[in-house]
Amino acid sequence: AHIINEKDLGLLISSNNNFIKVKRKPRVAIFSTGDEIIEQGKKLKPGQIFASSIYILKEMIESTGCICKNIKLLNDNKEVLKKTFMMTKNVDLIITTGGISEGKKDLVKSCLLELGLKLKFWKVKIKPGKPILFGTLNNIPIFSLPGNPVSTYVCFLIFVLSAITKMNNTLPNYIEVQANLQNEIKNTSERESYLRGVYNIKKNYFNVHVLNDQDSSMMKNLALSNCL
Repeated sequence: AHIINEKDLGLLISSNNNFIKVKRKPRVAIFSTGDEIIEQGKKLKPGQIFASSIYILKEMIESTGCICKNIKLLNDNKEVLKKTFMMTKNVDLIITTGGISEGKKDLVKSCLLELGLKLKFWKVKIKPGKPILFGTLNNIPIFSLPGNPVSTYVCFLIFVLSAITKMNNTLPNYIEVQANLQNEIKNTSERESYLRGVYNIKKNYFNVHVLNDQDSSMMKNLALSNCL
């Protein structure tokens, strides 16, 4: 597959091509769940947080050439969740964030199963992002990601991006390289860990400095990083 760019348009016009065959851009629905999350711009109350994960996802999805058709914040309410999932049609992929662990308010998995989700996997031995879920609902692929923004970001790159590139028949918009580690790291987890770092290139060699605080709540370090 090839994504048409400005150079292609020049070629098409100069060769007098009025019509060409193209694939439709995949349509993606995004739902962020949790009673504690609110839209950006509203006044925070005690215990509330801004729904940053949904905006991270929107930007990353649109960068792949997909269209974000539905973007909604949903409360931790079974009836609301099930009704939203049942009414979501004419999309090629559904992504949810939050409500996928095993707490009392983690209702996404149970709602999807009650609606007939064909579960492919739930929980992966990675850090961050362990409670990720994947399955199909009415033949629509659905990824349920952890609500933590850093976990959302990592899971999108590792799992969701692979699915989208397969849908688009394109290559991922990132590269994998070997790099020289510039500082010591302590990783006591048995899970495969994706650490946020900063890389640079000197004399044709990639060097990477892993940021000190790897807590998955550290949004600043995610913003400072340019690699995993």
